[in-house]
Amino acid sequence: MAHRFSDLSNQIGQLRLTSQPLFTSDVNNSFTIQREDNRRFTVLLRCSPDTANWKHLWSAKEYVEEFGRSVDKSKSSEIGWRNEPANFPFGPTFTLRLTTVEDATQVIGRVVSSYTNKLRALHELTEASLQSKVQNPRVERIIRSIEFPPEYHRSGITILSYFADVLRHKNLAEDVRVSIEQSGLNVSLVIESPTGEREMVERTLEAYALVVTGRQPIETLTTDPYEVAELKSQLSLANVQIETQRALLAAKNSEVSDLRAEVQGANTRRQFLIISSCPNLLTD
Repeated sequence: MAHRFSDLSNQIGQLRLTSQPLFTSDVNNSFTIQREDNRRFTVLLRCSPDTANWKHLWSAKEYVEEFGRSVDKSKSSEIGWRNEPANFPFGPTFTLRLTTVEDATQVIGRVVSSYTNKLRALHELTEASLQSKVQNPRVERIIRSIEFPPEYHRSGITILSYFADVLRHKNLAEDVRVSIEQSGLNVSLVIESPTGEREMVERTLEAYALVVTGRQPIETLTTDPYEVAELKSQLSLANVQIETQRALLAAKNSEVSDLRAEVQGANTRRQFLIISSCPNLLTD
């Protein structure tokens, strides 16, 4: 049974802690406290990298996302993590969910301090992982080239481009670059991925290809309602582009045929006029 939460932020007794960095001087913190109906307390620790003074080789956004992976790797039942929306007013931000049976409104300092070592360990793991990526920037390229018929060209680009969003939904997009290269009717999907992620990217691409070609239902790729609706929208857009392109090509071909007929008729009339006006040209 799901528990209900009550917001107790207005009862925090030690507000001076809300702006003090806990596990690194580069990340500012703020708190929200909730109480579940089963009497457990939750401290929501919001963490925002200090982008104005950020002096690392990786971006604040990369740090936030890597910290999330560190939390996942730790498999801690006491610490939850979520990434805040990209338009969050304080820049790249994540929220940690710390649980306790103590009344956090009275002893928030002690509650948070009890997590300090774990948070510092997660921070160190995050920085070590980012440092390794900086020092070993090995990248593998995956290239898939398709020559589309004219009526499928625009829709094909739409479908291939959307694969970047598929990777984002699968949390594979941070270190993966997706680009489209064109040469005539030939379109290439170019994926640059770090060593070690190629297999996952290729499996995702194969699953995506089966879905967009109608050989597998969308649910084999994702069961998230939002992602399903978004992909259906992209496929509908691609179908509209196909029909539109067919109509344009048909109109263009019709115009070309009419123009050829008109030119041929004009040539015939011109030849008749020349013969009529210069009959001696055809006699000895």
